[in-house]
Amino acid sequence: MTDTTDSTGLRDALLDQYDISAATHLELILHGSALALFAFAAETQEGRDWLGEFPVLESYVGPAQTLGAAAESPASLAVAWSRAVGEWSQAGGESLPLVELSRVTGWSCGWEFALAPALVEEDPRLGPFVQELTGQPRLSWSALRSVFRRRELPVPASSWARRLVDLGFWTRTEDTGFAAVPQVAAPIWEALAGEVPRLPGSGLEGIPWERLRSLDELVIPPSLRREVESLAEVVGQGDVRRLWLWSHPHNGRRAVAEALARQRSRGLLLVDGDPRGLAERIRLAGVLSVLLRAIPCLRLEPGGMESGVFELTGSLGVPWIFTAEPGTPLTGNQASGSLHLSWGLPETGPREELWRRFGPTLEPAARARLARQRRTASGWTARLASLAATHAQIAGRQRTVLPDVVRAERELTQAELGTAARRLEPVSGWEDLVAPPMVLTELRVLAERCRLREDLRHQVGGAGGNAGVRALLGGPSGCGKTLAARVLGAVLELEVYRVDLSSVVNKYLGETEKNLHQLLTRAEQCGVLMLLDEGDSLLAPRTAVGSAHDRYANLETNFLLQRLETFEGILIITTNARERIDSAFQRRMDVILDFPAPGPDERRVLWNVHLPAEHDVEPRLLDEVAVRCALTGGQIRNAVLHAALLAAGQSRLVDDASLLAAVQREFTKLGGVCPLRRVLPVN
Repeated sequence: MTDTTDSTGLRDALLDQYDISAATHLELILHGSALALFAFAAETQEGRDWLGEFPVLESYVGPAQTLGAAAESPASLAVAWSRAVGEWSQAGGESLPLVELSRVTGWSCGWEFALAPALVEEDPRLGPFVQELTGQPRLSWSALRSVFRRRELPVPASSWARRLVDLGFWTRTEDTGFAAVPQVAAPIWEALAGEVPRLPGSGLEGIPWERLRSLDELVIPPSLRREVESLAEVVGQGDVRRLWLWSHPHNGRRAVAEALARQRSRGLLLVDGDPRGLAERIRLAGVLSVLLRAIPCLRLEPGGMESGVFELTGSLGVPWIFTAEPGTPLTGNQASGSLHLSWGLPETGPREELWRRFGPTLEPAARARLARQRRTASGWTARLASLAATHAQIAGRQRTVLPDVVRAERELTQAELGTAARRLEPVSGWEDLVAPPMVLTELRVLAERCRLREDLRHQVGGAGGNAGVRALLGGPSGCGKTLAARVLGAVLELEVYRVDLSSVVNKYLGETEKNLHQLLTRAEQCGVLMLLDEGDSLLAPRTAVGSAHDRYANLETNFLLQRLETFEGILIITTNARERIDSAFQRRMDVILDFPAPGPDERRVLWNVHLPAEHDVEPRLLDEVAVRCALTGGQIRNAVLHAALLAAGQSRLVDDASLLAAVQREFTKLGGVCPLRRVLPVN
C-alpha cells in the first residue's frame, strides 16, 4: 500500500511534545499499533461508528490529529504516525534500542506489527474492541496477518513472524496454527523500555556499561593486561565473533569479560550456561545484546556444551564471550572464528595485592602470610575477605584477624565442595604422628615441597610443570597414612578435605570423570589439601580390551592420568595395595612414601599416646603388649577405646584387665590368636 501523507509536521510536533527516550519510543510505537487496528476496523466495516462504540479509541486517534496528522482516512493516519515516529526516533543523538535493532537487521519499518501482541496487556481498555474486531480477547497470529496485510513490512507478514520467533523477540507457543497468540518475550520488553533485564529464573542478567569494572580495577599480570587491551580492539571485527576466556572458576573470568566490554563502550549480558533451556537463552541473548548495546557472555558449565548450540549465536552477527574451565573441548563449529585467552591462578605477589584490596582491615603481616600459604583464585580471595570482615563485624571488631579468615574459609569451602568431600578435623602437628624416623623425614621434605611449590617450577630448567603436588602414601591399614595427611594440613595451615567416593563414583559412563574433574577444579580454586583415601579403587591398572566395559574403564583411567598431571593443588592419595595402582599413576606422583607397620618401639609410643592421662595399666604390661602384639596405630586406638568403655562401665580407670580384654578383642576381630592369652595376671 502506498500513501503520500506528509509526516513532517507530525514529526516536528512529536519532537516538541516528547523527549527522545526508549520508553517514549515504545509508547509511540504501541500508539501506532492501536491506530493500525482502528484503520483495519474502518476498512472492513465501513460506516460503523467505532469511535462511538469504543471511546477508548479516541485516546489514540485524538492525539494524532491534535499533533497535526492531517490524513484523509484512518489508514493514512496510521501510516503518517508510523513514519513520523520513525523520523522522530532518528532525530536524537541517543541510539534507541529499536533503532539499533533496525540498524543491525536492516528492518526500518513494521515495528507496530512486532509489538502489537502486547497492546492489550499494556492497555486492557482495548480488550473489548479487540474481541469485537477479531473474535478473540487478544491478537492471534491470524488477526495480526489480516490487520497488517496491507501495511509496509520488511518482508511478508508470515516470513517476518517466523523471524521474530527465531530471534526470540516473540516467545514460542505450543499452538502453531492461526489461532496461536504470540507474545513479546519479557526480557525483550524490558530492554525495549530502556531497562536492564534481570528476571529471576530467566538465566539472563544485564549489566550497563557504567557499572562494569574497568581494566585498571583488575589485579592481573601486565602480560594479561596487554592481551585484554589488544583483544578489545579485535573482537567483533571481521570474522572474529567468539572470544574464549579459559581460567578457573572464581578467578576473574567475569571481571576480564567486564573489562573487555567496557573497553568497547558496551554493557555485558550474562547468560547462564545450564544446559537446560540453553538454546532458548542464547536465542534471546542475541537480540537482547543488540537492544542493550551489550556483549553477551556465556558461562559454560562443565560438561554442559551441547553439540552445535553455538550456531545460534551468529544470527545477528554479535560477538560473544564464553567463559570456561581450562581444557574445555571445542567442536569445529565452536572453534571457528574464535580467539582464546587463558590464565592461571594468581602468584604470591598478586595474591597479596588482592588481600590488600579486598581485606583492608587485615594486618599487613596477616595478608602476607595468607598470600604465601593459600594459592587461591582471585574471586575466591575476594569472597573470603568479605565474609571474614562480616565475622569481625559480628564480633564487634573493626579489625579482621586470621581466625575470621579461617572461619570464612571453612564455611565457603564446604559449601563449594558440597557432598563430594568432607572436612577432616585438624590436628596439632608433628607431635600427633608416630612413625619411623625415615618416614618423618620424608614427610617433612614433602611439607617443604608444598611450601615452595610455586618457586620450584621457576628454579629448574626445561618445562618446570605446574604448581601441583601429588603424593602417594602406601602401607597397611591403620599405620597412619590418613593422620599424616592431616598433620601435613596442620603444618601447612591448610584445611584438609577427604574425597567422598560415594558422591564421586557414578555408574553412568563419563559421570565419574566429570564429578572428579569438578571436585579437583574446585579444590584448586579454594586452595585446600585434598585427600583421596583408598585411591586404588580409582587408579586401577589398564587392562587388555576384551569388552566394551574394558574400553570405557581404560578411558576413565586415561582421563584420571591427564587430570592428575594438570592438577595445581595439593593431593594426597593413600592406599594399602600399591600393586593395584597403574604404574603410570605412580610415575606422575611427586612423592611416593611407604608406611611400614609400627615396630615395638613405635607401638610403645602409640600406647602412651592413646591411653588416657590417668590409668592403672602397669608399664611392664605395656612393654609386653608393645613387643608381642603387632598391632597398627588404628588397632591400638580401637583397643584403648574399648578398654576405656569397659573401665567406665565399672566406674574405674583403665587397668590391666580392661586392656588385656581389649587386646584380646582386637585379635578376635582379625580372626587371629592373641599372643597374650597365656600371660599371667600382673601382681
